[in-house]
Amino acid sequence: MHVIGQNNFKHKQGSVGYDNRKFISLEKEATGDIEILSSLGLITIDNKYNTPDIRLSRLGQLVFELLDESKIYRSMFQLKSKLLKEKLENVLSEIGNKHLASSITCINILLAIFERITKRHIDGNNGDEDVVILSKGHAAPALYVVMKEYGLLSHNLLNIGKIDSPLQTHVTAPNRYIKVSTGSLGQGLSIANGIALAAKMDNLNIDVYVVLGDGELDEGQIWEAALTSTTYKLDNIIGIIDRNNIQLNGYTEHIKRKEPLKNKWIAFGWHTTELFDPDPYLLLETIDEVSVIKDKPKMIIVRTESELKR
Repeated sequence: MHVIGQNNFKHKQGSVGYDNRKFISLEKEATGDIEILSSLGLITIDNKYNTPDIRLSRLGQLVFELLDESKIYRSMFQLKSKLLKEKLENVLSEIGNKHLASSITCINILLAIFERITKRHIDGNNGDEDVVILSKGHAAPALYVVMKEYGLLSHNLLNIGKIDSPLQTHVTAPNRYIKVSTGSLGQGLSIANGIALAAKMDNLNIDVYVVLGDGELDEGQIWEAALTSTTYKLDNIIGIIDRNNIQLNGYTEHIKRKEPLKNKWIAFGWHTTELFDPDPYLLLETIDEVSVIKDKPKMIIVRTESELKR
């Protein structure tokens, strides 16, 4: 017997596996279960051959896909990203879409960071407080929206940018995870160095995340700080560059060339990864992978220009 399908699963009376043509073989003892699956509309049976062909119905394919836990998690994470971007657009429409582009392109970055922070605490891997530094401080609205999603912000998002509101359009400290105010570009990595070095001296098990804009890489202070990170082997720093290719006055490559950007960070001694898909789940996986690397700070370059074409 053969069934067309997409995922592997274990049957209580025998194993089931797909070949490259998306067929799975069932043992004859599974006949009773096959009848159940057929009655539920999950499979169709074609008896015109000596060996019946069993095919997954469309409903069956959907069910088998849902049985893959990682696919469920990824789909839900992508849905969360979509909803947060819609929320961001709604709240910023109240203040003339101020900083919308720079915020939209780093939503997924911040989403992945706070998802990992949450997982680390739930899993009991970290009793200390991780630190998030949004060096591109003008993307503060994205930070507020994501923190609100994770229950780390109590203020009304509709007050972003309003007079007397604590939610201004540049990051304002203090907050549980926001240790410094930002907005003057180029300073975030230097601050991250100080926090990361102090954490090592105090034997604190924390990660220091610093989100950089590609435009602020024009600042010489960034590159001085990059050398400091490698000199002190600050492997508790995870830097992420929002590579959206735009800055205040135009395209980044027209103002000051950044490419080959990955090679520059490698030359400065950083473990450097480049993602060409801003998918938040992929970024979360990448952060998990690089976090175990020792004796080097880590930089992830995320190509986010596609987010501007939404």
